[in-house]
Amino acid sequence: MLPGLLVSSCLLLGFSCSLASTASAQLPPGSQPLEGWKSAESKAFFLDNRLFVVPEKVERDQVLQVPRFSAVVLKVGWLKGGSGDLTVQPEPGYWAVKLSHVPEPVAGEQPVLVLELDSPVRLFDPARATSAGADGSVVLRACDAIVRGKNLRYEPQPHKNTVGYWSVAEDSAEWLLQAAAGEYSVEILQGCGRGHGGSRVQLSVQDQQLEFVVRETGHFQNFVWRSVGRLQLGGMAERLLTLRCLEKPGGAVMDVRAIRLVPEGVQRSWQPELVDARAFSDLPEFRLPESDEGLAGAGPIRRYDWFRGLWQTRRAGWEAVRDGDRGAVVFLGDSITQGAGDEFFGLFPGLRMANRGISGDTTRGMLLRLQQDVLSLRPAAVVLLLGTNDLEEGAGAEEIAGNLKLIVAAIHRECPEVPIVLNLVFPSSAAKKRPADSIRQINQLYAKAVRGDSLVTVLDTWSLFANSEGDAKAEDMPDLLHPNEAGYRKWAGALRPVLATLGLLETGVDEFQPEPGFELLFNGRDLTGWGFRRTADSVRESAKKWMARDPEGVVWPFVDADVAFAGEVQSPDGRYRVINGRLVVATPVEGRRIQQLWTVREFPEDFTLKLEFRATPNADSGVFLREPQLQCRDFVLAGPWKDLQKYRAGDWNELVVEVRGGMATATCNGEVLGEPVKLPPTGPIGLEGDRGQMEYRRIRIRVMR
Repeated sequence: MLPGLLVSSCLLLGFSCSLASTASAQLPPGSQPLEGWKSAESKAFFLDNRLFVVPEKVERDQVLQVPRFSAVVLKVGWLKGGSGDLTVQPEPGYWAVKLSHVPEPVAGEQPVLVLELDSPVRLFDPARATSAGADGSVVLRACDAIVRGKNLRYEPQPHKNTVGYWSVAEDSAEWLLQAAAGEYSVEILQGCGRGHGGSRVQLSVQDQQLEFVVRETGHFQNFVWRSVGRLQLGGMAERLLTLRCLEKPGGAVMDVRAIRLVPEGVQRSWQPELVDARAFSDLPEFRLPESDEGLAGAGPIRRYDWFRGLWQTRRAGWEAVRDGDRGAVVFLGDSITQGAGDEFFGLFPGLRMANRGISGDTTRGMLLRLQQDVLSLRPAAVVLLLGTNDLEEGAGAEEIAGNLKLIVAAIHRECPEVPIVLNLVFPSSAAKKRPADSIRQINQLYAKAVRGDSLVTVLDTWSLFANSEGDAKAEDMPDLLHPNEAGYRKWAGALRPVLATLGLLETGVDEFQPEPGFELLFNGRDLTGWGFRRTADSVRESAKKWMARDPEGVVWPFVDADVAFAGEVQSPDGRYRVINGRLVVATPVEGRRIQQLWTVREFPEDFTLKLEFRATPNADSGVFLREPQLQCRDFVLAGPWKDLQKYRAGDWNELVVEVRGGMATATCNGEVLGEPVKLPPTGPIGLEGDRGQMEYRRIRIRVMR
């Protein structure tokens, strides 16, 4: 046996053990008993920055209480045995280590728990003051804070290292410090999650107070240095600095990693200091596997040196801000997604987003990291854009679509009610090893893979960016692969209506009132005044022929009797929905589904009809006038009027129809749409659904009596 410190004990898995027994715990040479350790359940020893805890008993899932230390906990595990690292959970008065696994019993050896700290082992001492450094600055670390109240505590995990859990406004934090008399700039390293900013906080020393308002930083563990003012310290050597909340409008105040007092004339950096993702970068779950053996899916996984580093760095960084991203809309993708940034250029104000794009990633790579990077966040929705890099690596369309199926199935299995927005693969160029025909084939297989899935909305982003040859347009993608800012704005415009339909954006009610002489045909609250009408025999015959020619191309449901939807907020099939003042014709799960919603009332008189509409890319709809249909579409992509100068893609457009003497004329944003159309003597007004999503609002009419 090697020389070292022996501690008597025994271990039988699942049974308690006593320190008085005859077995021994082998500690590293030089380990010393820790003075001040008061736990009756264990003994403690230390060597440099390692703490060795020998529990009186060891049982699986036991929670071991450890007193607080003035240090970051880098790692927790067993000295010998065990199946991996353990976790530490901070409580207001102690740290809790759950023994989720225990070592296999070894005769004559007692299990030893090891906590590796970032500094020499030192129990937290509230009477120990922080002294000034060589330049006179005083840095008050979170690990030295005296926390008071119900919930506030020091969180020692490497990605946190903060005074956190500040959910009770009456809680407070204090630091004891020693500093020379003089004037000091006061700076705080704070983090605050989205939606929680605005708390008013007071920092006080002696009889001086500074007040500041907490700023949102995106996440509670996204820390940024801020200047909060200046203090004049008197001659007293030892002082107490107190941080307290005066007003808390959100769910929590903030996290605090450090406070520093900088004397006049001392230079310092003003670069933001974010959470250190290196705490996670060496963990196995963030490394790229060395081979494909045993991995789910099919096709390529990139293993270039640059990609390995990027994969590991970005994923470790996300782990550091995991808590702030829970419940967000997760964007999963490659360099196109990564290039949108964490805030998507600010194009979705109010939307909580989590960007999980990695440049160069493939569908199989995304499948591999899906659980850790996406599903563990319990997202509000998942936005997918994937597949272009598979093509560059020589993957076939069937392989790529197969990985998509596995990704969608995993999302449904782990998060069964979470909606998915599936963006079709953007066009590129054969020069980029991404020819148009291959991308078309992938997109066809994508649409087929999710056909009939009510939780998946397919967004035609291929048509949004493709030129007449099916390749990318240089004005949107200068390198024929990655969007510029104009391209990202187009993508955001395509996504916005779908995210609004999912209740993630535009949740306010439209307070529109019609002009004098006009009456609302759609009240903005329900489908009163609207319904389905019996499908005419002539329409049935032509529809049957169409569906027979292309059984998977279009669905055309028949209505056997008129039905009104008074008081209903959606049609029985869910296609027509009332959402925050909008009449939404949702994207059909079949790809194309032709049907109409009609007014119960008919209009034999002359009239002026006004409405606003918004279309997703290449969406097809129409407005029926007594009987004939006026095309109402995403005109620039779906036609027939592709040259309109005032049409606003992805935004609201005004349609005005004038019916006089049995003839109808129409304009879109003031531009004339085609030739006048002859109408029958009377009939209802209808809204068609075909492909894509169409929205209508502010539908109103002035009847000439």
